[in-house]
Amino acid sequence: MSAINVNEWLDEYNDYMLLYRIFGDANYLAEAAEVMQSLKAYVARLQRIADMQSQLNQASSNASQMRLKKGNML
Repeated sequence: MSAINVNEWLDEYNDYMLLYRIFGDANYLAEAAEVMQSLKAYVARLQRIADMQSQLNQASSNASQMRLKKGNML
C-alpha cells in the first residue's frame, strides 16, 4: 500500500462522515467505520513488518559481532 492509498482511504472516511452528518443515515457511519478498520489493519501490518525488519537487523548485527569476536580470538 502506498501513501496515496492511505490518502484515498482518509478522503473516503471523511466523505462518509460528512454524508452521515448531513443525512444522518447510519449506513454512512457504518461505511466510515469499515474504512477506519481497514486503515487500522494496514497500520498494524506496517508495524509488524517494521518489527520483523528490526529483528532481522538485530540478528544480522549480532552475527557480525560474533564473527568479529571469533576472528579476534584466532
